[in-house]
Amino acid sequence: MAQTLEMIFKTGQGRNFRITLDDPRFDLQPSEVKAFMDLVISVNPFDIEGGLVEIVGANIIDTEVQPLQLV
Repeated sequence: MAQTLEMIFKTGQGRNFRITLDDPRFDLQPSEVKAFMDLVISVNPFDIEGGLVEIVGANIIDTEVQPLQLV
């Protein structure tokens, strides 16, 4: 099963902006994610109109891939 970390921010334009990272550490703590998200907001490394201004939330998404048997 694959996992993805999804971090959701609010922009200065009131829109949601998502950053996803594949295969996060299995022992990742919410406080670490929040600290990173705060850092992203303070550095504002993306060219987004209005910038990133607020944390909306974060999710760990589990994905199970089931290959199809093509004949």
